Amino acid sequence: MSRGMGKSKISEMDKRYFREIFNLQATDDRISYDGLCKIFEMVDFKPNEKQEAEFKGMFVKKDLITFSDFL
Repeated sequence: MSRGMGKSKISEMDKRYFREIFNLQATDDRISYDGLCKIFEMVDFKPNEKQEAEFKGMFVKKDLITFSDFL
């Protein structure tokens, strides 16, 4: 997984927490855009317009994403 300069790397502990939260909405280890929105509601995260566009863009080519796509 390549990350751009200036972006912080996710720790292994954070990945485990993200995985647990992801799995609450996942079916067959995948989530839909609605599932992603439910995750955001659960953790009280309100994406700004740029983030919202980026998240919607994750679902342009496929209706469901995996945990790897999520990270």
